[in-house]
Amino acid sequence: TKKMTDLSKNNWLLNTIIYQLFVGRWQNANLIDHHHQVFKRLASTDYSKLKALGIDTLYLLGLFNNCGPIVVSEEGGKDLSDQELRIPSPFALTDHTQPNPLLGSESDLVELIKTLHSHQFKVIIDFIPNHTSLFHPWTKSHPEYYHHQDGQKVAEFSKDVYKLNYENPQL
Repeated sequence: TKKMTDLSKNNWLLNTIIYQLFVGRWQNANLIDHHHQVFKRLASTDYSKLKALGIDTLYLLGLFNNCGPIVVSEEGGKDLSDQELRIPSPFALTDHTQPNPLLGSESDLVELIKTLHSHQFKVIIDFIPNHTSLFHPWTKSHPEYYHHQDGQKVAEFSKDVYKLNYENPQL
């Protein structure tokens, strides 16, 4: 018990409640209705209910640029190809260095994070290092960065991402 108490004093994760905020998917700040305004709308959101629940950390998911075409046409046996207003997977990144421009600008994202900090939230930003979109520039400029099987890049999940090969020291 003493060991756990000592550990918890020094480890914020043991004393925190994390809320995963799927950026661009909130009703009042979504990609479909609020193009280029999502970060600003999230910055003006009332977070008092989350604070009242004891949440002190927000895990922001889906920030980075995923502006490639939608290639997934089926999910869980359901045909999605005729659905309008579909959004690309936030895990199919086309640029790991920039936020999705449909969410807002980089300065809008910085302001959102500053606002969340001013509300005493810690912020975790989701980063996806194990794969890229099928349309990431590396797929053409650095095909050697990817896992290959039978001469083809290895597509994963819903077949909308290629698996990166971290055994390649150049990557």
